[in-house]
Amino acid sequence: MTDRRPPSGAAHGDPLIHNFVDGRPGHCPGCGRLLPLRAIILALWPTRLKCPNCGKGLRFERVWDVVGTLIAVVCLLSTLVVFRLTSPGLAVGERWVWVALLAIGLIFSEWWAARILRKRALQTVSRDGHPG
Repeated sequence: MTDRRPPSGAAHGDPLIHNFVDGRPGHCPGCGRLLPLRAIILALWPTRLKCPNCGKGLRFERVWDVVGTLIAVVCLLSTLVVFRLTSPGLAVGERWVWVALLAIGLIFSEWWAARILRKRALQTVSRDGHPG
């Protein structure tokens, strides 16, 4: 299995990883259970999560690098597929292949982002959206 120990900064009081539950990233601070990838993938934004076990509002810390990379990958994939679909002489059957490749690429990139985010600290969020 994977090692769930906190990064080395935890021993030095790094403020970015103070919300690990028992030193485990990706676990809900409310109930202590591991947040499933499904909950991360289905959330509209990584700062608007809800724990499926206890229902607490959650958000990840330090998300902008992953979000920026995900947006860049989605834009690149979409642009490549649109250019290919608008090129002359493309058969109708071949269009579906390119649309399927786009869908697979988008699903894979979302899965990758969820895996990266699950290794980060979670905070509980109050109803007004502020950490609490």
